[in-house]
Amino acid sequence: MAISNMQSIKQSNYSAIYKLLYSNNKLSKQLIAEQLQLSLPTVSSNLQELINNQLVKKNGKFESQMGRRATAYSINPTAIVSLGVEIFYDHASVVLINTLGDLIATSRLSLMFERQESYFKQFGTWISNFIDNQKLKKISNCGGWHRNSRSCFKRRSNNPLW
Repeated sequence: MAISNMQSIKQSNYSAIYKLLYSNNKLSKQLIAEQLQLSLPTVSSNLQELINNQLVKKNGKFESQMGRRATAYSINPTAIVSLGVEIFYDHASVVLINTLGDLIATSRLSLMFERQESYFKQFGTWISNFIDNQKLKKISNCGGWHRNSRSCFKRRSNNPLW
């Protein structure tokens, strides 16, 4: 099998595991393997990469009637966040939401819109302060923001989530 085919399969598995976790609250490795019809080693290696990229986290243990309790995995909802800005005639609003769409923070600035450099400087300062106050870090090479100290999405892995 060609290397590009193997990489394509790996990317597909990586994305499929992330999507499955996104659609479910918590899953064990075994449930992921069963639902996606993947081997446990494949699931384990992809989960480890998702954890290393801070996109997935261990989220407790499942109840068990016997034997060892399975580790629960879920997406890390604050790994990647989205920032939305609305500009109106007399004010601007900004919102920050997590991966699940939950509101993290919001701010409003009363400022009359003008096509003047002073307006854009004040607006830019307000947005920069909002980002700084939320302790957001720029994700290199992909134009996104995250709240963790380490880069949560490494482009070098070439693993698209969707």
